[in-house]
Amino acid sequence: MTPAASEAEAGGAAAMADLILGTTGILLVLLVTLGPAVLSRQASATAREPLALPPGFSTEGHAGPILFAGAGGLALAPGGTVIPVSAIATSPLPAGPGTARPLLIVAPDGIEAAFHASARLAALGATAIDRVRVDRTCAEIRRIERRGTGLVLVCGGR
Repeated sequence: MTPAASEAEAGGAAAMADLILGTTGILLVLLVTLGPAVLSRQASATAREPLALPPGFSTEGHAGPILFAGAGGLALAPGGTVIPVSAIATSPLPAGPGTARPLLIVAPDGIEAAFHASARLAALGATAIDRVRVDRTCAEIRRIERRGTGLVLVCGGR
């Protein structure tokens, strides 16, 4: 190999490295500027309305607090505030020694909020939590019945 050929290869490699670094720099700038907008749009598109209790909702004498876990976070019922998923771990929830057993109703897209809520309730001293999962086909929650040792969600609508 001649010295001129090795210089040409070195120049070509340097030009290719410059091209790759320049393209990477442009992609990083685009990611930093457009990334937050894309992520917030995706989050708002996947967020659903929090669950709500219809008029006449019944829990067959359940005396404890009712909590709804959905994609947007944890809603304290009836008509209470919605705690975002990121804040559940530090929020004061209605649980502790001497309080009635909480009822956690989990929407199909509320598994993450339910997980954080269960951990927070246990940390606050709840020894037991009643849980009911809502199926995607449930258009409206009518009531929750106690059958044997478990709870059954009765749906209506659609």
